[in-house]
Amino acid sequence: SMRWIWELPLAIASWLFFRVMKFIIGNLYTIFLLVNHQKAQQWRVFSANVLNAALSLPVLMTKGPRWNTHAIIGTVGPIKVEQTLALALDTIQSSAGSWTAAIYSYPGYRTVGNLGSLQVKDAAAAWESIDLPSGYYTIGLRYYDRATTITMPVVQVDGIDQVPAQSVNPEVNTVYKTLKERESWFYRSLHYYVFPLLRLRQWVPEAWVRSEFLPVGAPETRFEYGAIAQDQHLTIRLNPSLLQHYNIYFTRYNRASFPLDWTLIREPEYASGTIDEDGFYLLRIRPQMPQVSAFEEDWLKIEVG
Repeated sequence: SMRWIWELPLAIASWLFFRVMKFIIGNLYTIFLLVNHQKAQQWRVFSANVLNAALSLPVLMTKGPRWNTHAIIGTVGPIKVEQTLALALDTIQSSAGSWTAAIYSYPGYRTVGNLGSLQVKDAAAAWESIDLPSGYYTIGLRYYDRATTITMPVVQVDGIDQVPAQSVNPEVNTVYKTLKERESWFYRSLHYYVFPLLRLRQWVPEAWVRSEFLPVGAPETRFEYGAIAQDQHLTIRLNPSLLQHYNIYFTRYNRASFPLDWTLIREPEYASGTIDEDGFYLLRIRPQMPQVSAFEEDWLKIEVG
């Protein structure tokens, strides 16, 4: 169609703009954390306050633009580790039914390890720990299925308490309801390429699409995603076995990658109704227990049309 003739050059320009901005904003943020060293030693819980801080939204829109509207998210670091990083397990277990902590290298932000409710070695232990090569690291902790009282845990580094526990307002995630009001030409330009990229999926390498679109998720989380255009309908059909063993978190985003609506799918069929604007959707599929039936491809059918 005619639309593609002008959309493709704009998409390429948008992708280049995203790359350049990610580099610039990432470096500014690295400098910011080095200057504000004490901020690195405190949990930063994603909330309206954090969002209003300088650089915060641009950083999140270039580092983790597929917003996880279902988890309470705390980040901490960079922290210097010689050998062992540990999180206070009882604090975490009293805050969330399901959780995952990704450990990232710094400043490269590669995932180097993962702790989580599905990998806990001893549920009665005081600490859940991971051995790491000497270096700087950041932690991204996500609480799912959360309790009414929520606390980010003490972080121990090489056997010494380094980061204090921090209580969290259980209502922090209401910020997602108004996030789309922050849309601007800047964020639309950053993510303009995502919609055409997903629509051209069968013509480009899937590994590249994944690396562009998907968040740096927990290894046990399975992702399903795609483009969805205005006036289309989205229908998701789920096998009862899938609902029994997994939690299925659905989020729909606009073209600027701001969340529009989200839900935990509990029924065998989810229907979106008529879609009001172009965008994309993401399903996060998480096992409920450490030993669950392996995911079967025919458990899930997604129709867009």
